[in-house]
Amino acid sequence: MVKTLSLIVSLGLSLWVIAAPSAAVARRTLSIAEADVAEARAEDLLRQGRQAADRGNFREAIAAFTLALQQDPTLTTAYLHRGQAHHDVGNFDQAIADFEQALRLEPENVRAIYSRGEAQIDVGRPQGAIADLSRAIALDPTHAQAYGDRAVAHLMLGNLQNALQDFDQAIALNAQNADLHYNRGKVRTALGDWRGALSDYNQAIALNPNFAEAYGNRGLLRFEQGDRQAGLDDLQRALDLFQQQGNREGYHFTQTLIRQLEAVE
Repeated sequence: MVKTLSLIVSLGLSLWVIAAPSAAVARRTLSIAEADVAEARAEDLLRQGRQAADRGNFREAIAAFTLALQQDPTLTTAYLHRGQAHHDVGNFDQAIADFEQALRLEPENVRAIYSRGEAQIDVGRPQGAIADLSRAIALDPTHAQAYGDRAVAHLMLGNLQNALQDFDQAIALNAQNADLHYNRGKVRTALGDWRGALSDYNQAIALNPNFAEAYGNRGLLRFEQGDRQAGLDDLQRALDLFQQQGNREGYHFTQTLIRQLEAVE
């Protein structure tokens, strides 16, 4: 999963923030009779866990993967899926532990290496993330997500040029990903490449017409470059989308920003 960066801007004040993945977590119990567990095959439990995860029932999925591992502790796939389910509910340390167990079983498993790197970003370990993601890229040079997430880790360390290079490579591999264009636009903005940033925000919006953050950042960029009305129109579009999407924080921030910009002579 490529991480999306949110840029909080207030008349010259900038702050990079990594947006945490959101997930509705269902709290239903595992839908398998306790008396049947001993008879269930690990593969059946693994399949049931995947189905639960696909429905967004991550706690049910974790329970199923745990039962599968009790049946067969060598199931690398079960550790990977349970780690991802832990990641999706915000249990990042438990996710890392599962990915590490998968790597003990299969040291060259690219998915496990990448997933541990992604989780290390979430727990604030950018250097460890860069090490893992670089290893994943060495094993699979076409791994666009690894380039995109490594760029985020570089940003956490303030390495804008390294981040830009990784976003360039990620987009070369996956040009249809709106988040990648949006994130590169943020880096280009920070580097003073206004035209490049505007191009990226335009592409992000073309790929995802409901991308509220992209409208907001494009609007602010247009305003700062002297296109006042176009900038305010973009910010209003962002405001409307935040409201439709139930993003109260984005809505209130954008509302305040519009008022501040409208007061500028």
